Amino acid sequence: YDKIDFSQSWSEGSVSDAMGTDAGSPVFKIYECPSASLSLEVSTDDRHTMIADYISIAGVVNDFAGVTGATENETTVGNAAMNGVLYYHSRTNFAHVTDGSSNTMAVSEVGAWLKNNSGSKVDYRSTQYGFNMGTTGTNNNKTALPNSTDSRCFNTTSLRYPINQIEPYTSDCATDGVCANYGNNAPLRSNHPGGVSALFVDGSVHFLPSTIDLLTFGKLGVRNDGLVVSLP
Repeated sequence: YDKIDFSQSWSEGSVSDAMGTDAGSPVFKIYECPSASLSLEVSTDDRHTMIADYISIAGVVNDFAGVTGATENETTVGNAAMNGVLYYHSRTNFAHVTDGSSNTMAVSEVGAWLKNNSGSKVDYRSTQYGFNMGTTGTNNNKTALPNSTDSRCFNTTSLRYPINQIEPYTSDCATDGVCANYGNNAPLRSNHPGGVSALFVDGSVHFLPSTIDLLTFGKLGVRNDGLVVSLP
């Protein structure tokens, strides 16, 4: 921790090294789900930072779970929402969560295998760069993303699929927003029977079943649509 220079960019090599190889590539239990089935614990790049089993939620994309008319970034690696809490360059505070902190998700799970369209199991967490990887974006303080690979929003997802939809994915980010190491639309999934755990903005944790009504699921991912929602 003492080796981290917080005045540097998250992408600075010394910052990643301080969280990985220089620190002995620690695995932080807080980022690890005990039920996860994936064996890879640290990134495959030479800094070997931990791979998290959890992911932050940027919001919900248009035309999924009843969401329409939302502002989002259309990119080559899947659309990136901005109607949740932890989106690219978010400055969201409690006052912005007008749907209520107990009704809005912030973090959930990705610690389970997916399958590609040939039926092979694939680990599509942030396996190459690990938990501290962010987004290059436009290198400014704006929320707009370029339509290029610089729009890869590592360790965050814009909801586009039902819970525990594990297959089939083409592994083409432009098509699915789901692919190796990155992809802006990673589905929430876990090895817990029947659903995933989700951390809400108020700090509470709730279990969301795979059978959750999609309209309800969508409302939980949006911070400010003004729609009433009841947890299942």
